Amino acid sequence: MSTIKKEKSTLSLVLEHLKTTSGTVTPSKTFYTSIHPKAWNTKPSKKDIGEISKNLFATQTTIADLGNFLNNGHTFAPAIFKNNIRNNASFISTQIFALDFDDNQNPREKIKLFKDYGIKVNIVYNSFSHTEAYNKFRLVFVLDTEITDRKLRDKIQLAFMAMAVDADPACKDVARMFFGSNKAATVLSLQANKLEDILPAIDIYINSNVSRPTQIANTNSLKSLQKRTSLYIYNKDVHKSKENENILYYNFEQAQKTSTVLNSFATGTHLKYRQLLVLSTNMDKIKGGIKWMRECMDKTGTYKAEDYLLLSVPSRYGYLPMDIDDFDPSLMGEFKNLLYIDKNRQGVQVLKKIDKISVDEVSNNFSTSIEMIANRDFLNNLGNTIKQINILKASVGSGKTKKIIRQKNVLIAVPTHKLKNELAERMKTEGIEFVTTPETPVFNDKEINETYKFYQDIGDTKKANQLIKNKANEFSFKSSGFIDDPKELEDRQLAKDYLDRLNQAYNAGVTVITTHRRAILSAKAFNKRHIIFDEDIFKELLPIVTFKRSDLTDLISQIRTTEKNKKLATQFEKDIRAVYNYLDLLPTAIIRPREKIIFNNEANFVEKIGRLKGGEKIINFIQSDFVMRHVGTDDIERFYGIKKYEMLLDSQVTIVSGTADDWIYSKLFKDIDYDFHNLGIAKNIIPIVQYTGKAYSKTQMEAGEYPMLQEGSTVITYKDYKDVFETPDELTHFGNTSGFDHLKGETLSVVGTPIPHPTIVMMYARALGISYENQQKEYKSFLLDNYRFDMFTYSDENLAKIELKLTQMELEQAVGRGRASRTDAQLELFSKVPIDSTDIFKTKK
Repeated sequence: MSTIKKEKSTLSLVLEHLKTTSGTVTPSKTFYTSIHPKAWNTKPSKKDIGEISKNLFATQTTIADLGNFLNNGHTFAPAIFKNNIRNNASFISTQIFALDFDDNQNPREKIKLFKDYGIKVNIVYNSFSHTEAYNKFRLVFVLDTEITDRKLRDKIQLAFMAMAVDADPACKDVARMFFGSNKAATVLSLQANKLEDILPAIDIYINSNVSRPTQIANTNSLKSLQKRTSLYIYNKDVHKSKENENILYYNFEQAQKTSTVLNSFATGTHLKYRQLLVLSTNMDKIKGGIKWMRECMDKTGTYKAEDYLLLSVPSRYGYLPMDIDDFDPSLMGEFKNLLYIDKNRQGVQVLKKIDKISVDEVSNNFSTSIEMIANRDFLNNLGNTIKQINILKASVGSGKTKKIIRQKNVLIAVPTHKLKNELAERMKTEGIEFVTTPETPVFNDKEINETYKFYQDIGDTKKANQLIKNKANEFSFKSSGFIDDPKELEDRQLAKDYLDRLNQAYNAGVTVITTHRRAILSAKAFNKRHIIFDEDIFKELLPIVTFKRSDLTDLISQIRTTEKNKKLATQFEKDIRAVYNYLDLLPTAIIRPREKIIFNNEANFVEKIGRLKGGEKIINFIQSDFVMRHVGTDDIERFYGIKKYEMLLDSQVTIVSGTADDWIYSKLFKDIDYDFHNLGIAKNIIPIVQYTGKAYSKTQMEAGEYPMLQEGSTVITYKDYKDVFETPDELTHFGNTSGFDHLKGETLSVVGTPIPHPTIVMMYARALGISYENQQKEYKSFLLDNYRFDMFTYSDENLAKIELKLTQMELEQAVGRGRASRTDAQLELFSKVPIDSTDIFKTKK
């Protein structure tokens, strides 16, 4: 929402809670209305009104510009007329409807009333005669569809007035003109109302209490508009859609058990317009569904004529079943709509019993495999075919780390510095010779810290190391008779020590421990024949960066405040504007190869941006392989980039993980010869139980739905929902579970189904060479590896696999924290997606 600045009226304060500063909203298209060219600071006199009346001219404008006109006191009429003669007979067309409120009504209540009907108030402003003690205001609505039929326009105007209940009845004529204001006008939405969104509400107020022939005529008039808008897409592929097939048998009783909202409707709760509309579009496809709705409404006894009329809207206009989101949010992510919630949930079907083996057997299998890989050259000379790249999948707790640290003169890479240090302590305790790569020193010079971090964040290790070298080799004032700043001396020594330790690691003749990121970016520097990655590296080979348009605005603000050279500041700002221009050309929701942006001086731009907060995200984006523009349900515009790092082919590579997936790696390494070794699933000492009746999505938790947990259990769940549980684990949450060992043997409850965001699924699909065009989701029975289960997921099989396999990885990591194969941890999992670690599947607890 954009606010046109002027004096701040009481109305602006009343509406403050409605304002949002989230992201950039794409302005609506232009439209025509009649505007008088003169601005007025006070209400025009009767003499002036005559002059204004004759001089309103058809003007092309936008919602924001119209707000400016009203804000500055211009008079307008919400239509255009032949030869600019303002009378009903001269009407040409309109896209604007306005309502006048002069009886001290509450603007906040009126705006909410229309919002409940799915109608956005685009502009609200106080009239000239408004006072703080007595509200007088106007609401302005803009449609995305031009109305050229005057009779239909009049009926739509009356529908708006009927919804509002007490708008001024004198302001209904098409030729009515409205004065502007000397108070602040507020633009609440830059988006015009889409006809498909507001047509049902318009229809029921036009067609209530009219004869059947009039109702048919009105419907036909609205249909003529429907064919000229995007609403027509509801019908054009109707013969292909499963959702257009009528359902002959529907278990209403079971559906009520699944949806608490549906049950409350059936037992006497009055549903508001939006929920009633969603329900009717679904029940229209069910034999007897509309009849059932009517009977429920009759029993409740509180519904009006227009509510009953809503029941026929789907069949008259060809609406397909609307999604469940606006009916029962607690079922989002489980069902697309209401058509299939009547099915008994069968839970997870295990197609073939998994023969789990003892954790010691898994450990032995791992030992054999890692030794064969370590002796690859010798064994291949004997006729074996051990590949250069191997992925070893072994259950968490099977002693992988113990075997890895005993390998001779290898490079071991772990996810984080924390895990690197833990591994180093373990090797030190066991008397194994090793070297670790150093952590980045923290210099007194903050600028060096920030620049080094930036180079590391964008993957430019060469420049990062050169920065440290430059500091280490800085000219010393001591030799010239000057006294060095002690902090400068300290920084130089820190740089020298860091380089010494790094060179020691690069040239060591023993095992070196480092991080995944350094191993991927600087593998050749270590000169090791064998690199072992402890934990999966799929996401690190395909890093995704995201930022908002406002991040660029922040960079411009930082440049203006930090760059003292005005010429350079202007140049940097122009380069950021070049990024803006590139972003504006990106189509929405389409992933495309990243194209080169022309900068004034790219090297200087990268250097400057690197020193600013958030700059690394922009650089990573412009260096990505594929990029996408996306506007989410929160109306925030975001940009995504993904880069594909090639696998290291100069060394032997082994990836060791309990969650690595062969199907994903087959797409990632489609041109690389590799082997995937599944070394067995370890038995758990105490069986892990998984309850699959609910997903326990974020939406369900927000609605207050939580499982019954084991007494005294520690909870692993979504980061943002830890606080709803009494005993959440402080360190771990979905997205941050890898490598933690502090929960070993604990009583654990893992709660949730961490489905990745659709944009993440699409970006991975594009990078893996998988088609992502069909993004439709449906509630269906899905076969995933050894399991069949009901799930709301993508219709496209490959997209569904990406989504569900990424979910499985998160769940396996979370469950693995208990080390159930080595300890007597009592573990329960509450999630829809099955995993191999589970021993017993149940629908409910």
